[in-house]
Amino acid sequence: MLAPALLALADARGASGEDLIDAYIVGLQIIGRVGQGVNPFHRSRGWHATATVGTVGTAAAAPAFLALIQTKPHTPFPFPPASPAAS
Repeated sequence: MLAPALLALADARGASGEDLIDAYIVGLQIIGRVGQGVNPFHRSRGWHATATVGTVGTAAAAPAFLALIQTKPHTPFPFPPASPAAS
């Protein structure tokens, strides 16, 4: 659930793999922390953490990802324009 959401955001925004991995780690950390807080009571009631806690991690990772890519300077060209003297 976390990976598909972040991959869709990365594709839509043209983000780097580095930002994608950073946001994925944020999501995993949140999933782990929330999971530690709700288990074993959560599991004994019949809930599966992937479906419930995974949504919380995804909800935390998506805005973190958007914040990461918004703080990067945007360059319209991948390389600096060639100077007229270069030709």
